Amino acid sequence: MGLSLFATRQPVVPRGYGGTHLRVIGAWAVAYVLTLVLGFTVFPDSVAFAAVAALACALPAAAAAWREGRSV
Repeated sequence: MGLSLFATRQPVVPRGYGGTHLRVIGAWAVAYVLTLVLGFTVFPDSVAFAAVAALACALPAAAAAWREGRSV
């Protein structure tokens, strides 16, 4: 949380970065909570689910980084 606040307050961030950052964090939070709920209730001992869930949780940030890299 502190790092997110620090990053959005920097004067060198691209225009619109604050909103993009909040959308990425929101998407990650939804994926993370869904992963926790499904992991504890439906797939408690599944290594395969844990691997897929890890990729799903990394996807919002990876997509945003790819999009930002293309705009430079």
